[in-house]
Amino acid sequence: MYKNYADKKVFFLDLDGTVYLSDTLISGAKEAIEALRQNAKVFFLTNNSSKSRDTYAKKLTNLGIPTSREDIITSSGATAHYLKLNGIKEVSVLGTDGLKDELKENGINVVKSAKTAVLGFDTDLSYANLCAFCDLIRGGARYIATHPDFNCPTKDGFIPDVGSFMALINASTGRSPEVICGKPNAIMAKYALSRAQALPSEAVMVGDRIYTDLKFGADNGISAALVLTGEGTREELASSGVTADVFNSLYDIVFYGVGEKFKQKLGAGLSGIKNIFAKRSKNSAHVPQDSLPNEDSSTLPNASCRTDYEAMNEAKKVDDSPIFTSKTEDLTNE
Repeated sequence: MYKNYADKKVFFLDLDGTVYLSDTLISGAKEAIEALRQNAKVFFLTNNSSKSRDTYAKKLTNLGIPTSREDIITSSGATAHYLKLNGIKEVSVLGTDGLKDELKENGINVVKSAKTAVLGFDTDLSYANLCAFCDLIRGGARYIATHPDFNCPTKDGFIPDVGSFMALINASTGRSPEVICGKPNAIMAKYALSRAQALPSEAVMVGDRIYTDLKFGADNGISAALVLTGEGTREELASSGVTADVFNSLYDIVFYGVGEKFKQKLGAGLSGIKNIFAKRSKNSAHVPQDSLPNEDSSTLPNASCRTDYEAMNEAKKVDDSPIFTSKTEDLTNE
C-alpha cells in the first residue's frame, strides 16, 4: 500500500475507467478491491446516473466483486438527497429509469411537466424527450443536473455524457444548470462522507477524471489518486491545478512498493495480504455535520499539481524500492 494511504479508513472508487471499462474488468482491480476490504471500507462512487444501485451491484458481483447496493453511491442518490433537503417533491426528468427509480425511492414524484427539471445521463435519449426538456428550461423551470462529465469511457472509446447534453441544451435555451449534484461538488462529498461515516481526512478518492474525481478530492479535503486506465492523463493533471498522486492502475495503489517476487507469491489468492496494511480499528464514530465540507466549495483553497520526476526516476533505479520523496505525486512506472 502507498504509505500515505495506509491509515485511510475509506476508499471511494470511481467505476467507469477505474474498476472497469463497459463490461470488462480492468486488470488487477478485483485483487486490489479484495485487499482494500481487509482493513478499510470500500464504496463505489460514480457520477454515472444511467443505472440504479441494484444494477451496479449486480454488475460488479457478476464481474467477480461481491457488492451490495449499500456499497454504491451515485450522483442519482446525491441528487435525490439534495432535492429532499430543499423540499422539492416533484420533478421532470430527462434520464433513464434507473435515475427515475432512485428519485421515486426517495419520495420524489416524476411527472411530465414540473417546476424543477433534472438532467441525467440518458443513454436512451430521444429527440422528442430532448425537445420537451428544453421547453421546460425555456419556460423557467429550476434546472438541476446529476453530474458534469462530458464523456463516459467505454472499452470502445468515449460516448457523450451529461456535460455534453448540458452544452447542447445551453446552445438551444441559453441556460446552464443552477445546481450540479455529482462530483466534484460538495453536495456529493457531504452525501458520500455521511454514508461512509468518515471525515474527509480519513478518505481517498480514486478515479480517472481530473475535473470530477480528482477535483472532488482537492475541493473537499479528500486525498485524490489518478489512475491512468480511463480518461485522464498525467499531462492533463500537470496543467489542471489539481493536486493528486498518479498511478498506472488501482492495483498499483494497493500493491505499491511490493516487490515483484512477492506479487508472484500472492498469485490469485490473498494469503498473507493483511501484512501489507497497518493494523487499525474498523470502528468509526458518528461524523458531526459541521465537520463535513460546506455546500459552497468555492471557499476552499485551490490546490496545485506537484511532481518530482528526477527524484522518482532515481528511486526507481533500486529494485522494489518505494518511490517516496517529499514531492512525489507521479507514482507510475514508466
